[in-house]
Amino acid sequence: MKAGHPCYFIGFLPEPMPGQTIETIARAEAQFIEKVTALHPDADGKPCVIGNCQAGWAVMILASLRPEIFGPIIIAGARWNIGRASMANIRCATRGACWEEAG
Repeated sequence: MKAGHPCYFIGFLPEPMPGQTIETIARAEAQFIEKVTALHPDADGKPCVIGNCQAGWAVMILASLRPEIFGPIIIAGARWNIGRASMANIRCATRGACWEEAG
């Protein structure tokens, strides 16, 4: 921020709001990231998104569904084990954790 880079935050409460699900969080987060991108049309790339703990899970889920809206993704404090991922989940695991697919 000292260098002039904009920084935005999304916060979570310990308990979900009535009716709040990981899906509603992902939809809201996607809209937020799209708005940030629109606010900075001359930016060199897409927003870097950092997710910690449960927010890390939300970021990984959203990144698997909407990879085109993300720049770099940093995940901290969110356990992610693809060793037990089924083939149906492997896309989410590889894209959500920002690993390149072989090939």
